[in-house]
Parts: sequence; structure tokens; C-alpha cells
Amino acid sequence: MLFDFFPSRTLTWYLAKTFVSRILAVLVMLVLVLMMLDLLTKSADILAYPGNGQGQVLHYVGLRVPQLVAEFLPYSVLLATIITLAAFNQNSEVVAMKAAGLSAHQILAPLLLAAGLVSVTSFAFNEAVVTHASASLSAWQAVDYGPVPRDSGVRSNLYLATGDDILHAATASGAGAATTMRNVTFYERDPKGMIVRELRSDGASWANPGWRLDAPRIFDVRTAQASRSVGPVVVARGLTLSEVALGKVDPEAQPLRQLSASIKALDAEGRRTAELKGKWWHKISGPLSALLMPLLGAVAGFGLARSGFLFARVVIGMALGFAYFVVDNAALAMGSFGGYPPLLAAWAPFLLFLLVGETVLIAPRNSATRVARFALFLPFSGTSPGGYASLPAMAARRWGPPAARVTRSPPPFGRSNGMKKLFLAAMAGTAILSLSACGDNDADDTATSTDTTVATTETYATPAPADTVTVEEGATTTTTDSTTGADGATTSSTTTTQ
Repeated sequence: MLFDFFPSRTLTWYLAKTFVSRILAVLVMLVLVLMMLDLLTKSADILAYPGNGQGQVLHYVGLRVPQLVAEFLPYSVLLATIITLAAFNQNSEVVAMKAAGLSAHQILAPLLLAAGLVSVTSFAFNEAVVTHASASLSAWQAVDYGPVPRDSGVRSNLYLATGDDILHAATASGAGAATTMRNVTFYERDPKGMIVRELRSDGASWANPGWRLDAPRIFDVRTAQASRSVGPVVVARGLTLSEVALGKVDPEAQPLRQLSASIKALDAEGRRTAELKGKWWHKISGPLSALLMPLLGAVAGFGLARSGFLFARVVIGMALGFAYFVVDNAALAMGSFGGYPPLLAAWAPFLLFLLVGETVLIAPRNSATRVARFALFLPFSGTSPGGYASLPAMAARRWGPPAARVTRSPPPFGRSNGMKKLFLAAMAGTAILSLSACGDNDADDTATSTDTTVATTETYATPAPADTVTVEEGATTTTTDSTTGADGATTSSTTTTQ
């Protein structure tokens, strides 16, 4: 049974069917083009591993396509909205529906219903397919598209801090004492954070305590000497199994329930989880962005097609849609380093552009049409086809001779001014929430961060260490570093600290 908000059953089915077919067509086009462009850069890396062939390339396509579908489905809904409504407007179908007594919201109701079903389908697809594909692709890329250990708990690209030292592993698999790592690099650092020695090994296993590296290659930074250990070396004795298990949480590779458990475990360890909480909320608000696209793109369908500004309305609809994605990504970035609380970072763009879409939909002729006329119609004389005076004519009426001036009374307070004030109030409220969020999250900036910066190891041509002379003068310390290069030249640098 249809509610009174929807048009007739036949018209609802016609609008929804046309809209969904456009969504699928645009989505297939985008995925095919983007997949071909992606293969141009990735196929060489896949085939570079010995034994890989066409089967591995197709396997990569099977893992990458779900990611592209999830990422570009909202774009497809936006473009399908603009294409559908622009065609309806060009063929005067919107005029016929309005003549039958339908409002703008009733015309968009079938499109919003279809977009809501797309949002629900997108959420289920992300949870069931995209997370598994992302986890598998990350683990495969971590081993340079080679064989991946058959373990559902494979974690890739781990950076783990133990005191001043850093341990990096390409992959970690297994659980408990059976945890193993592959392509391990251990950076031994001094208290100043400078790398003193680097150890590389093909694998590492739990030594209780510490991690046993199998015959690692050792590089001494001070002497620039490289060597290989005869036997195993135990490193990172302070790194526990639980820290390795929580070493890296990829929100894109975990379903909502698993991500909730990971966030709780990290909170129990006292680690920062603001970014993960923002991604948790965005797993819900992200698929719902498809519900916004009919509102943001509706400006393309309402207005007289013969006025000559259909293209301008199409451009405005695309600009509104892409502006949402830009603001959404910016809000997530602000939430990642504590500028916004996670809830606000995920939902503020959605609510803001919901009000923007309603504003443009309710008063299209007083907003989008006037913007289009101002942007595209700049003749030097006469009037526009729609009866609007050109800029010189309007200037003559306003500032010309007294005979040519036309005094215009201020417009009465109506629906247009009311919606403008509502829109400005919404933007002001969002700005106030953002400023208050920045103030409320000052304490979060001092929280312990899990991000680790690894210094880059540089190899010099000369093995001679630098000569250091330190002279203490009261409260002032002067440090002079002298380095002799391979060509006999001496370079000196002096640092004075208070």
C-alpha cells in the first residue's frame, strides 16, 4: 500500500525503475574505466612476482572491484539523479507531473525510496563483501603479491613500538604463542630517537619474552658496516603477544561488530581510538550518503527547460554533490587528529547537506535559477530571453539618469527569505558545533598516540664516525660536529643549546 506522499503506483514504478537503471549503468561505466586505469599501474607489480600470471591478475580484479563499487556507488547515484531529472525536464515530464498536482517532494519520493534501498544494500555489501576483500588484498599486497599464509587473522604492515625501538612486520599471522611474522625489520634507536642499528629477517617467532629473528642481516649506522648473524637473535623483549594482536586495526577490513571489539580492546589498553570511532560511525553514515544525492541533484530537474539554463542547473547539482564528498573527507580528517569528536565528524556533513538540499529543492527559482542567470548570462545590451535585464540595463535603471531609474521596493518576507535564513542558521549552528568541538577535544590531543614515526636510515660513503666536541659554558652547551668525506673535505656544524 502506497502512502499519499507517493504518486500513483504506475508513476512510482516508472520513476524508480528509470532511476535504478541509470544508477546501474553509471556504476558499471565508472567501475570498468577505473578498473582498467588501476590495472595499468598494478599489473606490472603483480606479474613481477615469479609464477604469477593471468589468474593472479583476475584474482586482483575480483578483490579490487568490490572496493570500487563501495567507493563510487554514491557518485553513481548523484550522476544518475542528474541524468534522470534532466531528461525528465527536457522532455517536459516534470511539467506534466506538476500540472497533475504533484509537488517537488512527491516527484522525488520514488527516487528517495530507491536511494534508501541502495543505501541499505550498500551497507550490507560493505559488511559482507568489501571488508573481506580489503583484508585479503592488504595481506596479498604486503607480501608483494606472493603466497599468503592461509590464516583468517593475517594482519599486514605493522609498526610496533617497544621502548625507544621500533619493530616493523609486513605480515603477522596466527594467535597466541603460534604468532609468526614475515619480512621483519627491527630498528634499534638511542634515547634521542636516532637509529643506531637495523636488523632485517625473513621471519620472526615468539621467544617468550621477545621475538626471535632467524639469521638477521645487521647494519650498523655509525660504522656503515653490514653483516649477517650466524644464529638467531632475540629482540623486542618488551613486546607482548597482546600488543602484536592489537598492533594495527584496519577499519576498512573489519565488519562493524569486529571493529567494536577492537575499539574496546584498544580502550582497555589506554590507546587512542578517536580515528577508529570516527570510521565506525562513518560505516553507517557513508552508505546513507546515497540518500542525499536525489536532494542535491534535484536542482537539475526543476525549472523551465526552455529558459536555457538547464546546463547551469546540472553543473550546480554536480557541484553540490561533489562538495558533500569534499566536506565529508575533510571532516573525517579533522576527526582523525582530534579536531572534531567522532560523532560530529561522521554526521555533521550529512546533516548540513540535508538542509542544503531541502533549501535548494523548496526554492529552486529563487536560488539556483538566479545563480545560473548571474553566472551564464552576461550580454552587453538588451534583455535575456526570460525577460531579465542585462547588466548594463540594470545598472542604468539603478544608477543612470533620473528618467531611466526605477525605484524597487524591498521584497516582502516570504518563503524564499525564510529558507535563506534557515540555511544561514544551519550553517551558523554547524560552525558553532565545530568550534565547541575543537575546545572540548583539547584533552584528547594529549592522549597517547599509536602512530609511530620511523627515522630513515642513511648510508654514508665513509665509514669514519663523526668527531664530536662538547664545551659547557655555564648554562649554555655548544656542540660541534666534524665529518670527513670521501674526498677529504671536512664539514663542521655547531649547535648551541640554552
